[in-house]
Amino acid sequence: MGNNNLSFAEKIGQRLKQVRLNKGLSAVEVCKQLNIGTSSMSNYERGERMPSLEILIKISELYEMSIDELLGVGKYANDEDAWLTDVRFASAVKKKTLMNIWIILNKMEGENPEI
Repeated sequence: MGNNNLSFAEKIGQRLKQVRLNKGLSAVEVCKQLNIGTSSMSNYERGERMPSLEILIKISELYEMSIDELLGVGKYANDEDAWLTDVRFASAVKKKTLMNIWIILNKMEGENPEI
């Protein structure tokens, strides 16, 4: 499903939710860390309300990301740079899964060129 028809707030909301999930955090955990209500976070992630700059800074610090990275508005030279940035901020579980895939691909290299 494309997001071309979404408002700016909805796009930001989707990105905030995506990053939170990639970090393996629940909305409740994030709200406790940020000292905000769950309804506020829900409104942000649904794009019904834009977080203030203060909240964006707190979220970016919690997720250890720049605000550009958090919002997905940074400029990438190519898709590979964008993918590497996403991998960099993936949860530990996702990173481990990607590493296992990488190991399998390296083992398969040259064994069956049709794959």
